[in-house]
Amino acid sequence: MIFRKHGGDGDRAASVSFGSSDYRLEPARRERFGLFTPRWCHVLVMEMLLSPTLCAHLIAMLYRDYLKIRSAVPTLFLVLISTVLPGQEPAQVAQKLAGKQVYATVCFACHQPTGAGIPGMFPPLAGSDWVTAKKPDRLIRMVLHGLIGPISVNGKPFATPAPIMPPQGTLTDAQVADVLTYVRAAFGAGTPAVTAAEVGVVRQAEASRSGPWTEAELLKIPVE
Repeated sequence: MIFRKHGGDGDRAASVSFGSSDYRLEPARRERFGLFTPRWCHVLVMEMLLSPTLCAHLIAMLYRDYLKIRSAVPTLFLVLISTVLPGQEPAQVAQKLAGKQVYATVCFACHQPTGAGIPGMFPPLAGSDWVTAKKPDRLIRMVLHGLIGPISVNGKPFATPAPIMPPQGTLTDAQVADVLTYVRAAFGAGTPAVTAAEVGVVRQAEASRSGPWTEAELLKIPVE
């Protein structure tokens, strides 16, 4: 996704490129939207209210790259969240949206969009005791280093001919936190969000580890 501003410091237009689509957002008239600046922000808000997909991706983009368009963020961000997703904290909503993007990139092929997994092949995330645990310490380790060997879900062995989860250690601390926050919110009955700081602590503590975890090792990590 690319966000661009056009023009000088007066009336400006903005455009957003997402995939093969390019959204041209012309500046609004001050007499209609006199409360907010810069003026192109107003039309951007209206465009996103009409396009939920564009809205979701732009909110995630703002969460990650807000310094690039800092003049628009205070008004734009809060207007979007309060209008489109009422009753939710803006930062948490943005983190979940960013996490959903990561999930769609690296997780959904195995665990599926609904978190149901693939029976006999990849374990489910939805309702799993691994996901609903109070602390995310085991999940963080699984994402960073992967998992190998048999595993049980909700106390029942999950049989699979492919007993391995590949590591995703190339993800940043923020990306790991985002995707686990999304997973725990979407599939874990609203368990608490995960922070980049929590991921950083685990990454540093396990810096010497080079191989994937086993279930037996992970069960020694407290999560209550």
